[in-house]
Amino acid sequence: MKRTFNVLTICLVVAGAMLVAGVARGEPPVATRPGPRYTASVTFQALPPAASPGQAASEGTFNQEEINRFVRRQIFYIRSDHILERALQSDEFQRDPGDPSKKSQWLGEHPHPTPKDLLERLEVTQVPNSDLFTITYTASNPAEAARQVNAISRIYLDSLHYDHK
Repeated sequence: MKRTFNVLTICLVVAGAMLVAGVARGEPPVATRPGPRYTASVTFQALPPAASPGQAASEGTFNQEEINRFVRRQIFYIRSDHILERALQSDEFQRDPGDPSKKSQWLGEHPHPTPKDLLERLEVTQVPNSDLFTITYTASNPAEAARQVNAISRIYLDSLHYDHK
């Protein structure tokens, strides 16, 4: 009985801390959120374009403000409809990985998905005072979160290659 009390006490303390932290961030109370949430992240290093033709980006000298501006542009680009629409059309968002003939869990939860739906679960932030930024995606299971953040990251990288951003 004492062990059950200790586990219950720990669960209540953790749940209380999560509720306070979530409400402080403007999230709804835990009881109104559906099921558990998992996050997956990918971190990028943003190298600004070369300062002059023929010079590698890593050889240029950039001050922190120039780097910050460049990273903010990348964050804006990732959050754009251009990237998010392509992500929504990808197999990772459309098909179940276990059975490609079935809809993905994401599509089941969002029958008419929009980029706005993705933005509710997507966070793209700069690591302060650095040339790094992180793409984080939240989903109802860890494999889905990882698959989808990887899809968004892949589409971003492909777009850089093809669009020369």
